[in-house]
Amino acid sequence: WQLAGDLRAQQQQRDETLQRSANALASSVERELASTLDMLGTLSHHLGERDDRLPALMRALEAHPRGPAWRSIYLRAPDGTLLFHSGGSAPPPDATSAGAARISNLLQTDGHAGTAVELPFIAGARYRLGAWIDGAHWQALAQAGGPPSGGFLSLYDRDHRVIARSHWPDSVGQALPPTAVEAMAGQTWGAHRSELVDGGASYAAWQTLPISGWAVDAAVPAAPLDRAQRRATLAALATSTACLLLGLALATLVARRVTEPLRQLVTPGN
Repeated sequence: WQLAGDLRAQQQQRDETLQRSANALASSVERELASTLDMLGTLSHHLGERDDRLPALMRALEAHPRGPAWRSIYLRAPDGTLLFHSGGSAPPPDATSAGAARISNLLQTDGHAGTAVELPFIAGARYRLGAWIDGAHWQALAQAGGPPSGGFLSLYDRDHRVIARSHWPDSVGQALPPTAVEAMAGQTWGAHRSELVDGGASYAAWQTLPISGWAVDAAVPAAPLDRAQRRATLAALATSTACLLLGLALATLVARRVTEPLRQLVTPGN
């Protein structure tokens, strides 16, 4: 019972540590997205108070400084046609971007990966104003997020594809294994043992981001922990077995010392 209790306590401590790491990254990503939406909203109102004809808007956007995390600013027609882009690789249209403010899933174009944040332009909602956030920014945020010891942090979009990972950035764009997706279904946070994107197993804790529907997780490879747990279990069992055998030996010795004089008393001739 003591061994089982110790193992449960270790598991709980591990899950709590992973959950803290996941929550910290989730907070950083949420702040970044909320800040981008606020800045775009402010810019939209500012431009709407001026000449809202397209040539004037393009000149104003060209002169406007970008947000610190933005690769570029862009303007689209309601049908998704790109009307203006301030430079670099233009983000592809997001088919679900109609209507209110929208945070895209992972977008990949011209060898670049990133995400787009856009909202209806205030002046009659004739346009959609957006910011392209390069995947390198999310990668840097994950690396700075304080990965758990021996583990890593990951950011996923709503389709459970990797946007960024603190280690192994080559995994960007890969999808979570179905078993991991199933374990996370219908829950906003939790901890589980699951498969890794690139093979193997891990212990992970995840947190869903309400503002975007994305998710983050903090994970550690399961194999080293499983080996350490097996060694600890075997050592505990060996110690318990040794103690049991020693107890039996001592009990046998004491029993002989007690029963030997009695045996001599009942033996004829004594």
